[in-house]
Amino acid sequence: MFGIGFAEILVILVVALLVFGPDRLPEMTRQAASFVRDLRTMVANARRDIAVSAQDLGIDEEDLRTLRALRNPKAFVRDKVLDGIDLEDLALDDDAPAPSNGGRETTTTSTPPEPAATAESASDLPYDPEAT
Repeated sequence: MFGIGFAEILVILVVALLVFGPDRLPEMTRQAASFVRDLRTMVANARRDIAVSAQDLGIDEEDLRTLRALRNPKAFVRDKVLDGIDLEDLALDDDAPAPSNGGRETTTTSTPPEPAATAESASDLPYDPEAT
């Protein structure tokens, strides 16, 4: 639950036994169990109250899904902005620049530049390694 293993629980119990003593330890355990039970009841009531308030305000399931999607802003923006765009047409992972016509093929044919000329022109461009 909290990433606590058996050894950590054993250490906590030994420290609790030393701090509270064998006489007060059962009472402290009952109080801790009561606190956890009350906390779970409060959380369940709060969830129920929030759900009722959301229904009263007219918030539907679609709105709640949108709010849940906002937990990961990068994925939300990707879904909303790039919706319907073929990512292969953008050539984001290639070294070649993306087509300026939105990925559509043109009917005119042009000769590609020489590979040596492309390498020379690429070395003249400013490059910021921290921007990538």
